[in-house]
Amino acid sequence: METSKTKQGYSNSVQTHFQKELPEGSYELAFKRWLVRQINEGYLTRSEAIKQFKINPERGSALLSSWIKNYSESEELSLPAMTAEEKAEKRALEKRIKELEQQAAKNQMHIKALNTFIDIAEEQLKINIRKKSGTKQ
Repeated sequence: METSKTKQGYSNSVQTHFQKELPEGSYELAFKRWLVRQINEGYLTRSEAIKQFKINPERGSALLSSWIKNYSESEELSLPAMTAEEKAEKRALEKRIKELEQQAAKNQMHIKALNTFIDIAEEQLKINIRKKSGTKQ
């Protein structure tokens, strides 16, 4: 059960790891979803799928229609509206993020200033202030 078809540089392969011990005419859910996606995205036509995967030609079209109806991802998932409490929590979290970002920026400036002071002191006083890597304490 190996196939590969390309469209706009994209290729998809069916691995041979789908279960083979299923009863005649039964198909693994992962395979059904994969095949529906292939058909919906235009990589395979229904007739190609029926022929390629040896689906019963007499009932294959109806079977694929059923799979497409059941396994297509055309439905949009909607989230419930946020409650006033959730909105307040979101605003509080956004405020905290801004505070932390400002604190991080201050810390970066502080580190830069300290490094500059050390560089100047080392240069003017001609002493090593920073610990050299690999030295013993």
